[in-house]
Amino acid sequence: MRKGCPTRTYTICEAYEEGGPPEVLLCLSYNTAVDVWSCGCVLAELHLRSPLLPAATDTQQLQRIFRLIGRPSEREWPADCSLPLASFPPCPAADLRTLLPRAPPQAIHLIQNMLVFDPAKRLTALDCLQHPYFTDNPNL
Repeated sequence: MRKGCPTRTYTICEAYEEGGPPEVLLCLSYNTAVDVWSCGCVLAELHLRSPLLPAATDTQQLQRIFRLIGRPSEREWPADCSLPLASFPPCPAADLRTLLPRAPPQAIHLIQNMLVFDPAKRLTALDCLQHPYFTDNPNL
């Protein structure tokens, strides 16, 4: 069992080892954007064919997230978070095209917009369903 926030009881969905969104790992309030994050991880894992963010602890999970999407700025860091942003070294976002070389450009775009640190800036489920990845005909 992964070590997480000591003041929280995780549900099965929240404890998903490789798909925990930042707001859950940071013990912040959350909403349905959690599901969009998890779906973005699963979509990336389908193209990667392995876990996207494997980690043994919440801190390791956050480090892997920030290596993938880039560490958030001071402005983006939640004011009500007890963990200081300085706990994580600055790092730029990874290039998903390199990480997922077989994924089509529309998949890369969708995943990038599902895996956004700020839940309010993440795509909604409806936005995802209307994304060209799902609506355009694939080039065969």
